[in-house]
Amino acid sequence: MKNNKKLKPWVRNIISVILLCIIAYSGYNIYKIKTDEKETIEIQNEYRLPIKNETLNVDTYSDKYNDLKNINEDFLGWVSFESGLIDLPFFQTTDNTFYLNKNINKEYSSHGSVFLDYLQNLDGNNITLYGHYVYNNSEIMFTPLVELKNKEVYEDNKFFSLYLENTERKYELVGILKYSVTDEPLYQVGVLDEAKFNEYREYIYKNRLYNTGVEINDDDKLLSLQTCVRNEDNSRWLIVGKLIEEKGIQ
Repeated sequence: MKNNKKLKPWVRNIISVILLCIIAYSGYNIYKIKTDEKETIEIQNEYRLPIKNETLNVDTYSDKYNDLKNINEDFLGWVSFESGLIDLPFFQTTDNTFYLNKNINKEYSSHGSVFLDYLQNLDGNNITLYGHYVYNNSEIMFTPLVELKNKEVYEDNKFFSLYLENTERKYELVGILKYSVTDEPLYQVGVLDEAKFNEYREYIYKNRLYNTGVEINDDDKLLSLQTCVRNEDNSRWLIVGKLIEEKGIQ
């Protein structure tokens, strides 16, 4: 015998309300993703390095630096590849979680900002900058760095720099690694003693995806750029460079 019972009106109404809530929530999430993406692109374009004729515009550099410092006292400088792969301001505060979801104006942003580890200072021999991998846009934050896993991309992106208040620090790419967050050598940051530095150097040699031919000397200073791995919560990409030149901006 067939069951011809129909849903009662109040049950249908509840189901309709639930479905409408799901649709509204999904729509809001899509809107927020697109809004955050638009804001991040605008910030990256507005606060990038002052460039003129494809080189640093030293005439306006100090003004640009001071403008950003006035907007946010945590601003330290820019990290930028010669190729233009990334060109981003970076910050440092007393809590590594703060800039995970704050932009230059200290307003909420799911894309956050690039930041220096709060336990480090720029004079250490192993410092790290963190930036988000953005799933829905391959051109913002640290997302473009992931393309360095392909050696042919590396060939066009061998050098990057930190632009600080009065100096440029130029780095040569040593290697790109994918590592587990449980790997102890990756958390030996700041100022490493000889033994820890040697351990970290051997870890890089062993785990870099391909041999760049760039070696790490005992007195080298290293800078790592770290971002997430798509769909691997416990893995990270690490792009390691060594300091090869430091000069004044004038």
